Amino acid sequence: MRYNEETIAALEEAVAIWTERVMGVNYRECPLCVLFNTDEDAECLGCPVADKVGFGGCQHTPYMGSLEARLAVRYDGAPAWTYRRAAALERDFLRDVLDWAKGGETPMIKPDKTKQFWGDRYILGANKAEDRAAELALRALMEIVAKQKGKE
Repeated sequence: MRYNEETIAALEEAVAIWTERVMGVNYRECPLCVLFNTDEDAECLGCPVADKVGFGGCQHTPYMGSLEARLAVRYDGAPAWTYRRAAALERDFLRDVLDWAKGGETPMIKPDKTKQFWGDRYILGANKAEDRAAELALRALMEIVAKQKGKE
């Protein structure tokens, strides 16, 4: 194991939090940030995420995409599934970091100079078919809700 039990427990809790966010029910603070984001420069020294990606503050991770998606949902009228899909990418990323932190190997690579991170694995919109299916499912659900409201 590459990290102590407290760090592993915090990382496991972070995975649980992001799993809840995928379901749209949780906005608790990240336990890794509580432990490691203690300096003004957000270097996050000792954080397994920062150690794995080489940047503090969750830069170059799917977290940044989740922030953008959350703002798009809140202020630009994007559908809620946009954030949930982004949250799922962050959750999957943290699962891989957890595996790595426990001593396993993950297929992750360092970000390149164009700031594209991790290939297509964690990029929102990389799976166009999945995103389109989610959009169609959301539209169908909205039509059902609209019909139900019309009957009331």
